[in-house]
Amino acid sequence: MSLLVKNVTIASPTAQGLESYRGHIYINQGIIEDIYPNNATIADADEVIDASGYLVIPGLINAHLHSDENLFKGFLDNLPLELWMLYSYPPLHYGPLSTRLIYLRTLLGAIEMVKHGVTSVQDDVSDWPVPSADRVQRILQAYADIGLRANIGANLSDKPYPDKIPYLKSLLPPELLEEFPKAIPFEDLMDTVKTVSDRWHGYDDRIQYFVSPSAPQRCTTEFLLRLGEYADDHDLRFHTHVLETRTQRVTGQVQYGKSLIAYLADLGLLSPRTTIIHSVWVSRDDMELMSRHGANVAHNPVSNLKLGSGIMPFRALREAGVNIALGSDGMSSNDSQNMFEALKFTALLHKITNPGYEKWPTAEEVLTVMWQGGARSLGLSNQIGKIAKGFRADLVLLNLNSTALTPLNSIANHLVYCENGRSVDTVIVNGKIVVKHGVLMTIDEQAVLGELKNLVQEFYLRYNKETKPWSDKLQPYLAQVYRQICSEDIDGMERWLRYDFSHLKDPSAT
Repeated sequence: MSLLVKNVTIASPTAQGLESYRGHIYINQGIIEDIYPNNATIADADEVIDASGYLVIPGLINAHLHSDENLFKGFLDNLPLELWMLYSYPPLHYGPLSTRLIYLRTLLGAIEMVKHGVTSVQDDVSDWPVPSADRVQRILQAYADIGLRANIGANLSDKPYPDKIPYLKSLLPPELLEEFPKAIPFEDLMDTVKTVSDRWHGYDDRIQYFVSPSAPQRCTTEFLLRLGEYADDHDLRFHTHVLETRTQRVTGQVQYGKSLIAYLADLGLLSPRTTIIHSVWVSRDDMELMSRHGANVAHNPVSNLKLGSGIMPFRALREAGVNIALGSDGMSSNDSQNMFEALKFTALLHKITNPGYEKWPTAEEVLTVMWQGGARSLGLSNQIGKIAKGFRADLVLLNLNSTALTPLNSIANHLVYCENGRSVDTVIVNGKIVVKHGVLMTIDEQAVLGELKNLVQEFYLRYNKETKPWSDKLQPYLAQVYRQICSEDIDGMERWLRYDFSHLKDPSAT
């Protein structure tokens, strides 16, 4: 099947920045076979899109999200990560969900992403109470059906909940400790990894499976090593949450006597296949280790702000040579999976970390991080993230006759600061039209939303009756841990913006 996108304004990243020009893109079997200059004679194609009046860009790349949070959109506010997880990832009396609800839940986020120009995603999914190959495969099926390019991993942990957070176990009363199930044997978790990766990795040139230990402190050393070995043997990506919060900075010292990054490095688990999610509370030594081993970082600025996790040292990581990709994170810590929003937040947030405006992120730099940084994190550097011969035909057509792009002064600035996804008209993934004139071509969007609305009523009823009361009981103990850790010194490191009102008699007056 061939497709021609003709008479279009093309914008794509190069080593010199964002290049734009007029031309025609010829696609064959999902690959960009040729790019013709505007006045060239064009080969015939099975399907032709006359894109006069449109801007075509590479598909946006969401390098980190959790589709299992899709049912918690607009659900929580003003909770730091460890307390927030009590409600988004309840440790007691939660799940399992039906395979149908999981399938529809995945499509909910996928619909939002693809209609806002996302063509590639990296979804790190939790399945409660025990990861099931049947349920995880429904997630992969959803991405296959809607037509997105997707890296999927089942988020795994083999430690009991009280052992994952410093100081918590000693605070919990015996009656609460008894409620926690025993740790899941990691061999059982490995069976799920093997089943899903054998069935889905490489499916239809669009689906990959990655290995996903939830976080170093949430897994035994033996399990981390086993997952690393499996990833090595099968050439899979390795995706894990590290140093998202101040609590996790303390956790490394308490549990291992070192930073969690140093712990991973000592285990041989930092490599170009590794993506460190968040990387907020990293030290200079951590950055050097990550750079030396070629590890990637998935930056999630909106999530880090909503959960009060802190500001990732963007410029320091870039100067250390660490590859950065951009993610939305999950719906419960972001409430959106719009990558135009992630672009704008990245560009703005890091301007307030340094008065030296020469080091502020430029729009072109942020786009490069999202496209080329994201492609590298997904292990697809030579396939996605730019419009070039031999690359996958993952393209987004934006209507130039839109308020966001009128008047068009700088394509890069408009994409980062002005666009919010409303200009997206057509989305092509792997050479196939997935969205045409704003309408999904692969699934019935209204049918999905209608069925999901009916199913979630039972979900919320069960959640509020059986799950939330237990999270409420745990919250005071997590809050005590959080307050204690906030008061501890961690070698002068700071990732929050603090204001000292102690010299004022009435701080509330400010």
